[in-house]
Amino acid sequence: MDRFDDAITTVAAETGVDAERLREALEQQQTLAADAPGVASLEDLVYEWRRLLPEEPLVRREDGAYYLAVEDHVWEDFISRFDFDDEIDAALRDVHARVFDDYDGEKVPLVFVDESTHN
Repeated sequence: MDRFDDAITTVAAETGVDAERLREALEQQQTLAADAPGVASLEDLVYEWRRLLPEEPLVRREDGAYYLAVEDHVWEDFISRFDFDDEIDAALRDVHARVFDDYDGEKVPLVFVDESTHN
């Protein structure tokens, strides 16, 4: 989660969202991506999204992280698995956008880190 630390701190300071609450929400999101039902790994989830989504979601893979750009409905479907309020949802979007700082497209930036590559 190190790559998210600065973004979490900045977003928390700018929005007033509790940094620990934001970190926990991000950890839940990352855990679900890695342990999603029906797939064996984060790599498998990304493969399935690449296969099933009409447009290529993977922008790049770098240092054990997948940098994806997804349609809003994909984000909404993924985030609906949690009981996050709108404040956390917006803060999470902001964190992902800051980590994926060079993305300037119209889709929702989403960064998943494969923690198994950093153990």
